[in-house]
Amino acid sequence: MKTMSIAAVLLISAILIYGCCGATYSEAEKKAAEPYVKFYGMEKEISSTMKLKFDKYKESTGSDGTKDVTLTLTATNMGTEEENLGSALFISDEQGRNYEANPFLCSGSVNPGLAKQFDCKFLEIPPTSKIVTLKFGDSIFNKGQYTEIFRFE
Repeated sequence: MKTMSIAAVLLISAILIYGCCGATYSEAEKKAAEPYVKFYGMEKEISSTMKLKFDKYKESTGSDGTKDVTLTLTATNMGTEEENLGSALFISDEQGRNYEANPFLCSGSVNPGLAKQFDCKFLEIPPTSKIVTLKFGDSIFNKGQYTEIFRFE
């Protein structure tokens, strides 16, 4: 009986601690996303058959003290054949530095007439950087060869 009481107290404590820390983290996320909320729902055609919609902005702190940015995007295939959202998405900060999306999280096929949501993660961004654009390009080494998709200013 005593063991059950101790287990119950530990369980309740864990739930309270998780709730407390979860609320704090949620508030930090909301504050980081605040400047970008007004751009949620923004859409742009990136080709004659593919449209992107900006759904959400999220920041987290990387293990090395930098920040990681996740943009949730919805790709809509308006064509008649399968289309691929390649890993050629970049974000830029106010100083013009480009950060390439993680290719494993930000690429995939979208069937004709359908939409698919992608969480595009950008890693190792200086913690004080403000993200101002989402771009489309071939490679981070292809300087100046980008097409701006969204401007967050």
